[in-house]
Amino acid sequence: MQSIIGQISSLTEYESLIEHYMEIQENIDTSLNYFILQNATQNNSAFSVIEKRKYIFPPRLDVKVTPLYNSEEREVLKIILTKVMNIGEELSGTIILDNDKKKKITLVVSDAPSKFLVHVVNDFVDHLYPFYKRKFITSSQIKERLLFFLQQGYHLTASMVSTKRWWEKPDKRYLSSTVQFPQALPIEDVLEELEKTNSFINSITLNILDESEKKRILKCYVSRSGRIQFKEGNYQLFKTSLLMQLARPSLLQFKSKDGVFGEIVPIKVNFAPGLESYNEKSVLANFYNVISKDGNYKLSVYHAGNPYYHIGITDSKDGSVFDLLFYDFGIGSSKKYEMLIIPKLNVSLIAIDRLLEQVFYRFGEGKIEKWRDE
Repeated sequence: MQSIIGQISSLTEYESLIEHYMEIQENIDTSLNYFILQNATQNNSAFSVIEKRKYIFPPRLDVKVTPLYNSEEREVLKIILTKVMNIGEELSGTIILDNDKKKKITLVVSDAPSKFLVHVVNDFVDHLYPFYKRKFITSSQIKERLLFFLQQGYHLTASMVSTKRWWEKPDKRYLSSTVQFPQALPIEDVLEELEKTNSFINSITLNILDESEKKRILKCYVSRSGRIQFKEGNYQLFKTSLLMQLARPSLLQFKSKDGVFGEIVPIKVNFAPGLESYNEKSVLANFYNVISKDGNYKLSVYHAGNPYYHIGITDSKDGSVFDLLFYDFGIGSSKKYEMLIIPKLNVSLIAIDRLLEQVFYRFGEGKIEKWRDE
């Protein structure tokens, strides 16, 4: 399959492709994939970051960058990525990195096959941290978009849903489940099942139909890992009501100066219901297991569970330092679990956001708020 992205040689060609993708897509068998990246600082030049990070790219990953456009507010790069896999197979493809410096929204665009996206693009993006990281989209944010479409009078169905929930056995962590429906399921039924099982949407293939429910006007895929795929239909609806809406909000909305955490104010996370029925020691152990398995963290355990965890964390790639407390309060069905992140000196927003992502993805999602309002 020939890549249209690979043929782009100018900003004009890139914008023309995006604007007219629906018409072009009718004649080709491909999808337009977006990866939403979080930009650590407003002044980040993607080209400069890639040049600086080249020394840490593994030898098996070759990166060739061609600038297409650069101004104070926007930067667009064409990047050819080639990776030699362990079995000797070579994967190669092209991406466009569209960096909105003002809004701090960075999009990676590609029409390459899924294998290239998973094994090459993900590897490339991971090596850009702590300047950039894949944006984590919460299950709540995905649900909010689903409800928005319903409120606009559209009919929604899901042809595939991947979820995560707590296992029935308290000594286990998450049960992942991917369901491919033989017939598209109404989204209301999906949301009802999620509510019953205290499950989170991990990814979803979504069909949006007009009010008559006869004509599909958009088919797309959304993942919590920040990957959004336009499969077919109304591209402008996809862009304005889904892509840019999910790209805009961050997990953290607190004030910062050039990406550095401006307020030494603890962040509290209230976790969703569903943990109170599990053994307390298992919940505490599973929480620590999530944190300790991240190779980027250096940990100092001040209190090891029973009845709470107090951990000092240093992000070895970013230099950020913060304390982390995880505890419960209440009895029986009223029991709740909370996490408290206490920023220390030189803490970046992107490092705290990454910590929240690790916890939300591998442990469970919660509601973020300040420890106190001032």
